Amino acid sequence: MEITSQSQLRAHGAPNFCYLCGGDLSNGLALNRDHCPPKSFFAPADRINYPLILPTHQPCNNSWHGADELIAILADALHSNVKNQNQSLLRKLDVEIVTLNGQLASALTNFPLAPMTGRIIRGMHSLLYREYLPPSINNKFHAPLPEAEANTKLLKLPLEQTFAFSETLRKAVLTDSAEIVRAYNGKFKYACTWEHLDDGTPFCIFAFDIYRFYALAPPLNDFPRAFIGMYIPEQAPDLCSWAPRIEMEFSREEILHPLAQT
Repeated sequence: MEITSQSQLRAHGAPNFCYLCGGDLSNGLALNRDHCPPKSFFAPADRINYPLILPTHQPCNNSWHGADELIAILADALHSNVKNQNQSLLRKLDVEIVTLNGQLASALTNFPLAPMTGRIIRGMHSLLYREYLPPSINNKFHAPLPEAEANTKLLKLPLEQTFAFSETLRKAVLTDSAEIVRAYNGKFKYACTWEHLDDGTPFCIFAFDIYRFYALAPPLNDFPRAFIGMYIPEQAPDLCSWAPRIEMEFSREEILHPLAQT
């Protein structure tokens, strides 16, 4: 399945519930429409060509304003370089000095990457499968921005599962065995496919990127260049795509860029 245009979105339809809380949209709460990912992450010109908008309750949507603002300040460096020249905005970012690849680097300590990632996953799951995905869902993900250990301030290395997920997803995209969403003038890309754990439990492998989000970090060797991970819902959706059972050879560099072919 692909949703890469406004006409495809209209044909597919939007969920009939608030994707942030799962509640009925007719339960009396004020309603609005939420951009997922938030439009503030994108350049004004890219907000026009097919933004993704999902129905929500107004209180649910408003609760994300602070986190959206922090990420938008940094994401602005990927396209406009306006907000990162505003000192009053930059003061909202908490910075700490850490060791990265043997050198000192500035690190953000209040950057809400995990909440943002979870919100996007839930939005895409609700859009693609019209099923609510609760925030307590079991998940694990890699972010393309390096993370330091809290105590040692040293770089955390990506888990080997991250590379395996990336390889599986790249294979699924090339064999039409993945769900794909592109929006905001192609500056947002999302892809996912489904697999089973050893005990038979189904889980979703996903990756997404906003512009080239990894460009916000110093260059790192052997570091995947997208948000990559997995989540385990109560059950697999009826119409999901399953990872292919074929062998394909990829270079390490290709595995670092799982969305390059979308």
